[in-house]
Amino acid sequence: MKQPDKAHAQIFDGPGLRFRLERPPLPGRLRTGEVIVAVRLAAICGSDLHTIDGTRAAPTPLVLGHEAVGRVVGVGGGREELSAGDRVTWSIAASCGHCPACREQDLPQKCHHLFKYGHAAADDASELNGGYASHVLLRPGTHVVRLPEALPDRIVVAANCALATAVNATDQLPTPCRIALVQGAGLLGVYTC
Repeated sequence: MKQPDKAHAQIFDGPGLRFRLERPPLPGRLRTGEVIVAVRLAAICGSDLHTIDGTRAAPTPLVLGHEAVGRVVGVGGGREELSAGDRVTWSIAASCGHCPACREQDLPQKCHHLFKYGHAAADDASELNGGYASHVLLRPGTHVVRLPEALPDRIVVAANCALATAVNATDQLPTPCRIALVQGAGLLGVYTC
């Protein structure tokens, strides 16, 4: 099946403004480490809602959405573990792998060149940098996870943010831990329980 040459992206221009549809071009050629994914499902995270209502500052215009599942449609060199057709999700951020935070401290989430999907300006290299689009262009340094076909999209869509956050929070609990208080029954609270 021939791939389209343009994507669809919902652009957010700021609180109180309607989203607008743009048709950015799909990349003709992928650079080393890049992956293009056709989005199957994107979730609405609390941080997206906070950006939309203005309680969280974000550069605009932007394509929101960092919790998504999709199918790989193209792979640049250096990503031999991935193939077209793979069903995947990816980390919320791309890191450089070379700065002190990445190499010396093993904290890629504190990378000096950190890029966060769904939180970056639409003109930051590509309008295809958020999940509220038909395609996402994954940068080098993005952790990509192939998903088993048996797991439904609606179950795994929040794994790369809400579930990852809950797992990290519970990893910080002392061992043994007899009591922990979870406040709130949003997705983070549910996953934490």
